[in-house]
Amino acid sequence: MTKKNKNPSNKDTNNSKGFVNKSNTQNNNQQDDFNESVNRALDQTKDNINRSIQHSRNQIPHYNYIVNNHQEQTLQAVKQITENYIESQKTIIRSIQSAWSPHQQNFNTSLNA
Repeated sequence: MTKKNKNPSNKDTNNSKGFVNKSNTQNNNQQDDFNESVNRALDQTKDNINRSIQHSRNQIPHYNYIVNNHQEQTLQAVKQITENYIESQKTIIRSIQSAWSPHQQNFNTSLNA
């Protein structure tokens, strides 16, 4: 005696000869296995992303140190450049003043004479 499947959600069905259709069961098992594989792969991807993000977060202090160090070096270089520039301007002005001083004295002497 064959049993008729009355539950439409049941994966096993009877064929015309009264035998349980094994290919539907195998297809459904394969589909379940595939779905589980996809879910595992997606969960693993999510875990990998979270690990990468955490690793990046851990690197932030190191990157901040590098950026701050670079900024400090840049500021120090700017300070040295401006100090050297100002000192060179002072030297140029003193040189011009000392070269101009005899001419200015001659000019002042000729005005007073």
